[in-house]
Amino acid sequence: MMAEPTKQQIGDGQDNFGEAAKQMTNAVKQVSAERGAEAVLNATTNTVKAGIKTGKAVSEIAVGTAAGGPWGAIISAAWSMRHTLFKVLVCICLIIVFFVVLIVSLPSIIFDSIFGLPEDYSGSSFYAAYEQLELSVHNTVEEGHRYALDKVDGIIAEGGYDYELSNKATVDQSGGKADYDVCYVLAAYSASMQQTDANADNMISKMRNIIDDMFHVTYEVLQTEVPILSDFMEIIGTEIVSYVKCVIHPFDNQFFIKAFDINLEAKYGEFDISYGEVIDYMAEALRMTLASD
Repeated sequence: MMAEPTKQQIGDGQDNFGEAAKQMTNAVKQVSAERGAEAVLNATTNTVKAGIKTGKAVSEIAVGTAAGGPWGAIISAAWSMRHTLFKVLVCICLIIVFFVVLIVSLPSIIFDSIFGLPEDYSGSSFYAAYEQLELSVHNTVEEGHRYALDKVDGIIAEGGYDYELSNKATVDQSGGKADYDVCYVLAAYSASMQQTDANADNMISKMRNIIDDMFHVTYEVLQTEVPILSDFMEIIGTEIVSYVKCVIHPFDNQFFIKAFDINLEAKYGEFDISYGEVIDYMAEALRMTLASD
């Protein structure tokens, strides 16, 4: 009964590293040697000896190597290491695929901002682009808080309410701060643009369009009795005055979803995934990239 021949896949088996080293040495020797019959003869002798040790297939390649000169030796060395080279090639391809997937997963607005950096900038352009966008979002949110404060002043002035009493009664529940995740903001905006034509100016413009929704302001009209003073600072009576108690509410966490007009439950493009899931995925990819930068 005949034995079944051994089947071997590409990338299986072991490489003859000694043979590869010898072939590379031959290549170097041939490049530096004089171009004459003696150099060719020596190269032939060396490669044939190596071929005898490593089998008929390598022997034939070695003979061809001598005839082919240095390039033949290099090719022979590569053939001797073909299994290892194949595995290295697979690893390189996997790394490339990983980075491609990572880049596609990141909010596209990041890359638009990278191109907007000064030409003489030195350092991590990716992190610099993120910091630039982070500052733009932060400044716009601060602008929203100032807008809320100005709105309070407008309510008092337009209603003719007592300014001092109204000002004392004003409550700022936000404390001038806002709790938000910049990575999520950038991901939400990029997703709303379906990763195309995303840029910082457009993002900020959309935020400003509904700036009134950042810090909601509510108020109630109150009245109180105050003394009437004479020119000599004597109480000569009392009067009823009106004032307002304005409340600046904490930052609305749904503001960015409203600003970018996103339905988190809606299907994202042609993919079987929702906008909410895409945004979470992109935000996490950005956090991981920044953490490793």
